[in-house]
Amino acid sequence: MPVYNLLQSVQRLRLLFYSLITSAYEFRPNDWNPLPVKINNTELATVVSVNRSWVSRTLSRWGEMGVAKKDGRILLLHASLFSDFPRILPAGQIFHLNSI
Repeated sequence: MPVYNLLQSVQRLRLLFYSLITSAYEFRPNDWNPLPVKINNTELATVVSVNRSWVSRTLSRWGEMGVAKKDGRILLLHASLFSDFPRILPAGQIFHLNSI
């Protein structure tokens, strides 16, 4: 069984967002990071293996928590949503965002 399937739904969504952001540009560790692709909640639900309403509720909850917001049609995610994710430095060092 792939490791991805063992992760909880919230972790899978966060990992998807983090992967999309870091593959497109340098992650902003203390700021808002725009999601670099246009993807709707139905498509997100398919990728994360949940239903669309779960994605909508999760994004709304994150909005209430102050870690997600919309700027027009662009989804902005605050770095604090990923504070427990390790980062890879160009030199190959690995560190956690909250260690900087």
